Amino acid sequence: MIEEIWQIASAEAKRQVQATMRGNERASDLAQSVVCAMLERDGKLEFRGDAALRGLIKTMVVARLTQKHRRRLAQKRDERRNEATPSELGDAAPSETGAGPASVAVWREMVAHAEAEIARLSERERRVLELGTAGRTAAEIAAAEGISPASAQKILWRVRQAVGNRVFGGGDG
Repeated sequence: MIEEIWQIASAEAKRQVQATMRGNERASDLAQSVVCAMLERDGKLEFRGDAALRGLIKTMVVARLTQKHRRRLAQKRDERRNEATPSELGDAAPSETGAGPASVAVWREMVAHAEAEIARLSERERRVLELGTAGRTAAEIAAAEGISPASAQKILWRVRQAVGNRVFGGGDG
């Protein structure tokens, strides 16, 4: 069973490293980390089929990539990041609460990351997200885009999930 988990984790790690274009990550190290984490949970995991196992492994791989990326960003942080920089999403949240420079820097990194992820969306996905965040209902979005309300709702949900997971990372399973 461990060999099967290793094979799945290795394949998923390679796929995620290529998809995120983080070539400085070693897929084998990532897969080994996931297998070790699963072994540490011995007796706490219940086998629910191949699809569930693959989903858990994918979640764990993505979470570990996200954690490594965040650690690397934190190590790169310097005083220049504390300088004011314009952003479409704004700096209102940390400055209104009287947050310190480090909190403002983290906020700006998250905003920049969110903007980059939004830029990766298709034109339709960006329009649907924009309408949804402006408070429009699924019916209003559907009318504006010429699609069904169910499709509008599905696109909006999928885009929010994708951007949220990429910016904030997923859980460990």
